[in-house]
Amino acid sequence: MYRNLKILIIDVGHGGSDPGAVGNGIVEKVANLNTALGLKAAAEALGIKVFIIRSSDVTQSLEYRVKFANDIARQYPGAQILFVSLHHNAGGGDRAETIHSIYRGEGQRAAMMIADELHKHLGQAKKVYEKVGSDNKDYYYVIRNTSMDAVIVEVAFLDNVNDVQICDSIEEQHRNGQVIACAIGKFFGLIEGCDNDVEAPKPTPPPVVELPKPPTLEEVAVFYRVAVGRSYYDWVKDLEDYAGDKKNPCTLFMAYPSIGELRFRVSPINEVRYYPEVQNYKSAYNNYDEAGVPNVPFDKLQIRFNKPGYKVRYRVMCNGSWLGWVENENSYAEGPNGYAGLGDGTPITAVEVKIVRK
Repeated sequence: MYRNLKILIIDVGHGGSDPGAVGNGIVEKVANLNTALGLKAAAEALGIKVFIIRSSDVTQSLEYRVKFANDIARQYPGAQILFVSLHHNAGGGDRAETIHSIYRGEGQRAAMMIADELHKHLGQAKKVYEKVGSDNKDYYYVIRNTSMDAVIVEVAFLDNVNDVQICDSIEEQHRNGQVIACAIGKFFGLIEGCDNDVEAPKPTPPPVVELPKPPTLEEVAVFYRVAVGRSYYDWVKDLEDYAGDKKNPCTLFMAYPSIGELRFRVSPINEVRYYPEVQNYKSAYNNYDEAGVPNVPFDKLQIRFNKPGYKVRYRVMCNGSWLGWVENENSYAEGPNGYAGLGDGTPITAVEVKIVRK
């Protein structure tokens, strides 16, 4: 048994082909990793055993991240373990956010302590909350499926010119990781606090991770919704939520981008053909079009986007599980990687869509 061992598992959000949020020249996957490296070094200096799920720019599924964490828990029975998933936000807010399980407990305590330290040392407004899924369980995959207390940390909003000032350099990202380490050290009962100048013991500086900055391009939002039968659900923007209810088959799909041209089509279940492709729910000519036929479920979805420098990313849920992300630019890829869905008659019950820079 490892009853006296304190373990921190750091999940570094996004990575590889998934950049995450982008704003004011900062790419989330890079900011997440630099923050994580600062957190890891400072936490180890406090005597915490640290595991980091990615330490380079690689793509990892949510399933892999959860399995990584749960395997560690099995290897160290009795240890006190905290899972922290590091992110940076977008959407115009101006605050730090920490998210814990609907079952609260120690995860809620950790979330509150991290938010408190980000407020104390960085001046961040704070929001601590939980989110319930349509199945009345935890909404976020890594919180729902890990076997230990888990917290998601959104350090700041990258697309807010004021909020991004606390994390727009590598040095600040490392420092933010040290602030989070201070909170975790207090959570584990290893320290009582950190002074205002040195948020956590100064370890050997972690390696610098800096990727080329993307070209300056305008942010593009996408708005979309689905229908069950003939009745549409509310519009969804980007990944702020998903379209559908995760239970009933989707029959119609609509979408439009803030700029550019979006085209899409669906394939009815148990058929090899697609319905005709349609363009933008809202076009320059006020054409209000939809893909699909009322009351006929579809099992494949294709979306493409015509604006140079961007691509559309989308995925669907079938049988209660999210399938892999599909990416298209201004044409559809060939074969099974060119559409979202199983294509075997299993209906799609939810959809997520986002437009990202290439």
